[in-house]
Amino acid sequence: MLPGKALHVAVRLYCEARVGKTNKVSISMTDMAKMGISRFSASRGVLALERAGLVFVARCAGRKPVVTILPPASTIPVHPDAMKSADTDNAITGPDKKGRDEEGPMPSCEPAESGE
Repeated sequence: MLPGKALHVAVRLYCEARVGKTNKVSISMTDMAKMGISRFSASRGVLALERAGLVFVARCAGRKPVVTILPPASTIPVHPDAMKSADTDNAITGPDKKGRDEEGPMPSCEPAESGE
């Protein structure tokens, strides 16, 4: 279960992603404020979504965070205690690993270099 305004933030991010036909969205605090979500609630909501393994967030100082909506997990998250007796070759992974390796390297906060 997601706490507080996390569901509101998720709906807003999903709508923006669908309109833009992409899975990457930058968070606009102005748009969140229009929905009645303070910047603090929006930040907590994004953090809750990230901890739940639903999104990946690239944060850079002085810039809007860029949220990548991860694809649905094809595996079932399992409590760590249940994994103690499981065979390591057949281990079930959680949703936090899904989608990150498929997208390539982590995004950089540095501006792109121009070819001179």
